[in-house]
Amino acid sequence: AGYGYIEESVQKLLSPAIGEDTFRLQLAQLKQLKCPVKACNVFFPGSIRLTGPDVNEKQVLEYVGEVMKRAQTAGIEVVVLGSGVSRKLPDNYNKDTATGQFISLCRKMAVVAAPYHCVIAIENLNSTETNFVNTLAEANAIVTKVNHPNFKLTADIYHMLKENESPAEL
Repeated sequence: AGYGYIEESVQKLLSPAIGEDTFRLQLAQLKQLKCPVKACNVFFPGSIRLTGPDVNEKQVLEYVGEVMKRAQTAGIEVVVLGSGVSRKLPDNYNKDTATGQFISLCRKMAVVAAPYHCVIAIENLNSTETNFVNTLAEANAIVTKVNHPNFKLTADIYHMLKENESPAEL
């Protein structure tokens, strides 16, 4: 149909919660597809926090390592960081504090991703899905401050339109 690739979900394909036998079976199925899976979205389950006082950095980075290892095995080149529940700011949590915390964590995640030759690409999500990083400009500011070749931007036109952002922002 003219598609270049398919985007699948980390939670369905790469998550450490998926047993090794199931993962291997899915890899065999991927190899039979006419259109390759080159990207995955829904990076983090909602149970893993990326902002706020309850962030467990060790848990986050170990999770990233496991996902990246599987991504490399599966030939996945990009993992999209939407994960609205995981990055949602807790009530009354300072946005500037959260932004600094998130940038620091994203830098560390990019370092973990680098040896696996996989890019983490943050996605702008509209304000009905999360309360943190809702515009393309906010997402791009995060990417600029992370400043790592394995951390880039996914521009999602659906979310841009929901936030009344013009395609000219691209």
